[in-house]
Amino acid sequence: MTGLNVYYHLKPGKMSEFIDSLVNNNIADLCRNENGCLQYDYFRSLDDPDNVLLLIERWETPEAQKVHTTQPHFILLQELKAKFVEKTEFFNYAECK
Repeated sequence: MTGLNVYYHLKPGKMSEFIDSLVNNNIADLCRNENGCLQYDYFRSLDDPDNVLLLIERWETPEAQKVHTTQPHFILLQELKAKFVEKTEFFNYAECK
């Protein structure tokens, strides 16, 4: 299994618009329905709920996650990020069985 924690640091005042765009475009459900997706969930920061959104992704294999990055909804997500996100931090991890 492989995982990714993605911290989105939103542009000032853009959190609601970003979340609305994610929901209206069904991004999470489309990702969850991909082959090999084990988890795809967003969480708002308790310390900075207006500016930081955490995405936790877990995939059966690194290859499944790589295929994910070629999907049309992933490309749309990149467009939304360009519009609403100031900075993105990625943390990759692998889990032992």
